[in-house]
Amino acid sequence: MALLIGAVLLVLVFMFSLLVLVPVVLSGVLVLGYKLRKIKGLHKQMRKQSPDGHVIEGEVIYEAIEAEQLKPVRILNAD
Repeated sequence: MALLIGAVLLVLVFMFSLLVLVPVVLSGVLVLGYKLRKIKGLHKQMRKQSPDGHVIEGEVIYEAIEAEQLKPVRILNAD
């Protein structure tokens, strides 16, 4: 009898854990997708602003000859 009760409790605990884990994992995937989409948009903005389309670790790279020739770059905000 104790074995049957233990098996039933084990099944119930497993079902409850699935009810808790599914929304947590789903919300994590949605947040990750949102963040990746925002990052992709920021990369597009930086590529448009750079003269040659070179972006290294979030900074626009210029081939600077004279400081006066550089165009001012707008600072991007990730928020």
